[in-house]
Amino acid sequence: MTPQKITDQQIIEDPKIQNFLFTKQSNQQLTKRKYLLVLKKFFRTIQITPTNLIDKITIEQRNKIVDNTIIEYDPNQGTLTYIINNWVKTSQENGIRNTTIKSQLGVIRTFLKTYNIKQPNTIQLNCKNKEWYLLTKDIIKTAIDLANIQQRAIFSFAASTGFRVGDISRFTIGDFIQATYEYHHCTELEDFLNQAPKNMMGYWEFYPHKTQRKEIKCKTFNTPESSNYILDYLKYRKSKIILSNRKNNTKVVMKKSDGLFAPSRDIRKKHYVHRAMGSIFDRMNVKIHKLEVEKLNAKLRNKEISQETYDQQIQEIPKFKAHQLRKYNHSILADHGVSLRVAAIMEGHKLPGENDKSYIKISKESIKQNYLECLEDLSFEKTEVNKITTQDKEMYNKKFKEYDELFRKIGIIDEFGIKPDEVNIEEINLENLKL
Repeated sequence: MTPQKITDQQIIEDPKIQNFLFTKQSNQQLTKRKYLLVLKKFFRTIQITPTNLIDKITIEQRNKIVDNTIIEYDPNQGTLTYIINNWVKTSQENGIRNTTIKSQLGVIRTFLKTYNIKQPNTIQLNCKNKEWYLLTKDIIKTAIDLANIQQRAIFSFAASTGFRVGDISRFTIGDFIQATYEYHHCTELEDFLNQAPKNMMGYWEFYPHKTQRKEIKCKTFNTPESSNYILDYLKYRKSKIILSNRKNNTKVVMKKSDGLFAPSRDIRKKHYVHRAMGSIFDRMNVKIHKLEVEKLNAKLRNKEISQETYDQQIQEIPKFKAHQLRKYNHSILADHGVSLRVAAIMEGHKLPGENDKSYIKISKESIKQNYLECLEDLSFEKTEVNKITTQDKEMYNKKFKEYDELFRKIGIIDEFGIKPDEVNIEEINLENLKL
């Protein structure tokens, strides 16, 4: 009879897992989810429940007496070594990178340490960093031009601040109102949407999720261009909610506590989850890579480059990922000679000096001055802000013409002063509002 496979539910509900997560109460939810994902994968692969593994190794690691001699347990010769080595081998065969395996091993070792399990020596993995290529300003501009009104706001904000996608997904509308307060002095959302001016440069001061436990604070700005995109997006989002409420006889209300960016297909969802926001970058990465390959194909056909150069440049196409925008931002700070101390604060990294945290305070004005010197390279506007356009005419032109018309009709206050109450909902096909 074939034994039943261990399920995710069995692993999650296992007392050893539950107790481990309980001991990690001080950790952020995102970190605890990562622990759980890694442990589920590990125990699914080895097909032993957490309790059975801990109990088995606990018994095995007791010292034995042979011929009146105490034989100490050697973790490098035990069952655990065999299990971990096989798990690493299986992961490598499944195409998992060594850097990822090393990170996951850290979680597994932390779990075992909770139960005083003596562990084998750390496996030495070849974790050479894969060559990566920095995004160019032109590629970021292309992505913003290809993006819809929400994506444009996200991409511009990510590039101009260098924030991690996990932090971006946690920001609320209220955080943006606070970051730009000196420009509008509004505390209420409706007042903000009606009175906030163009070209606000938001100031952000917060503890990033990744460094919160170490009390490393991030202080930086976002570009006026980015604020314009976000403001336009919030007004568009407000209009969608108004129209949806009329269509479905609902009473959904946009609040300051809602996510600064929220899923477009379901306006009732108030926040993006980390992974869902990351997928926005993944989809754009596919489009960008396709366009860059087409450019190189054209150069090869026109004999502007050789096959050898073509093959090399194909490999050097940078990935359009959220963390690549963070790297772009940090590289711009370095290119403009921002000091390591100021850059660390703007990036949310540990200060370089051992005593910097206790002895040095860098003013908001100093950070702003450094940011202004980088402003041109952190702005990507090619076309008029607030107008939905695209360079990829074949794939997007028809859809974006619809968006342009809808945006003109349902804007909170458009250039002709038309308000939502004056719009005839029957004239608008709500299906076309999906971004």
